Amino acid sequence: MKIFNIIKYSNISETKEFQFLKTLIKSLKEKRRKPITGLRNTINNLGLFYKVKYDIIGNDNLIYSEKKSLLTNAIVSIRGNNNRLIIKSGVRYKGGYIRFEGDNCLISLGEDTVVAGAALQVVESDRKIIIGQDCMFSIGIHVWTSDFHSIVDLSTGHRINESKDVLIGNHVWVGEGSLILKGATLEDGSIVAARSVVTGNVPKNTIVGGCPAKIIKQNVDWKRSL
Repeated sequence: MKIFNIIKYSNISETKEFQFLKTLIKSLKEKRRKPITGLRNTINNLGLFYKVKYDIIGNDNLIYSEKKSLLTNAIVSIRGNNNRLIIKSGVRYKGGYIRFEGDNCLISLGEDTVVAGAALQVVESDRKIIIGQDCMFSIGIHVWTSDFHSIVDLSTGHRINESKDVLIGNHVWVGEGSLILKGATLEDGSIVAARSVVTGNVPKNTIVGGCPAKIIKQNVDWKRSL
């Protein structure tokens, strides 16, 4: 605080060194802040959480995990109110980032879904990411409900890239490094090839791949074992 006051009331110019010092002070303040700030935030963990870091600012948020679930080596970040993270029985989430930015949002992982490493980000209020049962996610996967920045039509001044939900059905396999973007729907039994970018609908029992993802083959299924 003393350093901050010296900077605040001095005539130090906005040099690179000054900017660095302000960033350093902000970082120190963040380290001193409690990992959960706000009212009526609830963590109801019936499973196993190991090496999970919380970064929560808001009120009435809920993290709920059922028995026989696992969340490990992950960061759960919430900025907002009345958000819900639901982890069903048998889920194995083995690394990544779970982020809420807004109010009244939901991230739900269905029974027996396995995630090797993913960033699930619900950005903007009243949005959700729903992942069904028995899904298999590889590493380096990103699932987003927003573009994170606005795109505006110059003729009207209106924003044209509104956020959208992401809905993933049961028994869906998503390959390494794939992006599942706002508005995507992956139906039951679908497969997303590695490093694909999905922006629309993936039909039931269909393989898609590429950027943007296109249908490779239909009427297929997959199994965890060879």
